[in-house]
Amino acid sequence: MAAQLSTGRLVVVGTRNLLTGGDPRDGLLVTFDPMLTSGATYGGTGTEQFFAVASSLDRYCAGGFTRSFRGTALNNQAFFALGSATAGPTIVRQFGSTDPALEVRAIIPNGTGWLWTGDHGPSLLLASMNSAGVSSGAQAVSFPMGLQEPRARSLEKRGTTLVVVGDIAVSGAMPQPVRGFVFVFDETTPVAYSFRWGLVTTGTNFTSLMDVTFDASGQLLVAGIDGADGVLLRLDASNGARLAEARVPTWQLRTIRNTSPPLVVGSSSMAPRLLVARWAPGSLTGTEFVGLEPTSLRSPVSTFQADGGVRLVAKLGTSTVDVRLNQALQASCDGGVSGRPITFSPPSTAGLSFSALTPSLTSVTLQSETLTGASLGALAFTSGPVCVQ
Repeated sequence: MAAQLSTGRLVVVGTRNLLTGGDPRDGLLVTFDPMLTSGATYGGTGTEQFFAVASSLDRYCAGGFTRSFRGTALNNQAFFALGSATAGPTIVRQFGSTDPALEVRAIIPNGTGWLWTGDHGPSLLLASMNSAGVSSGAQAVSFPMGLQEPRARSLEKRGTTLVVVGDIAVSGAMPQPVRGFVFVFDETTPVAYSFRWGLVTTGTNFTSLMDVTFDASGQLLVAGIDGADGVLLRLDASNGARLAEARVPTWQLRTIRNTSPPLVVGSSSMAPRLLVARWAPGSLTGTEFVGLEPTSLRSPVSTFQADGGVRLVAKLGTSTVDVRLNQALQASCDGGVSGRPITFSPPSTAGLSFSALTPSLTSVTLQSETLTGASLGALAFTSGPVCVQ
């Protein structure tokens, strides 16, 4: 699941699966204002999923993939729900002329429209679309031989600088290792980007860079995973030089926000627990919440600044919960305080090796279609306060 705040409303997207024979998965979209106000699934005869959502002013855009609404039965196609505070979502699909796999992984606002990244067959895709979901430009990011199956985890833009982080598999090795990557691009037109620099990390068998943001000075802040541990990086946006780094044992770090000091969210590799903390030089201080865990392993934990504190969406057992923390990163619970204060003094190095990675960019033509008959109707949910221990 993923979530976003849109004019005070919490928009949560994901997948509904009844786990019954032959029942397809559908894209799930739920809004809270402040309690549950609406819930619906969107899909057809095949499988649909939402992986990401973004908002701008009173608009939101959710994205994932569809297997129902297309002309062939070969591959996934991009699937969007675009809505506002006053209107229900418009459902759109996008597809390439040669019908390669197309899945949306991360979305951000881009002027009056949206910018998204995802999978395009063996390549990564950077694509722009207008507010109605019509494609206005796309570029495929192709990798050198031996690297395959890129998965974007987070996308961010400041001015004309665009950065995307994620992970990619290394072919020809058993077990197949996964490496984290970071790419930085320069905007050349409102719908096109040129490559500035790229890095691929080498750590344990599985390394992923999960989230990225810009700090106040314009440098990059990156949170990620290296095996059972978490890693934090501060990189020079102009050339990728490492300015600061840290490793946090047994906490896989999934989210970083450009507060002062930066806000970090991670999950335990040992048990269902969530860490919400702030990264200052030489230390990480915050609160551990027992029982909470990420709603999705594909994307960062949905986290927002709200009412002077922090708001996040997480999983508690079989439920999805909206957790509100104060400035001290604590949550009220029946008059008391839930969560356990926790402090780390991470070592100065993340223990990762970085290599330069230069991809190639080619233009891609995408077609867009507004879908009808894609809504399967409203769903009923129960909602209420939850005590987080």
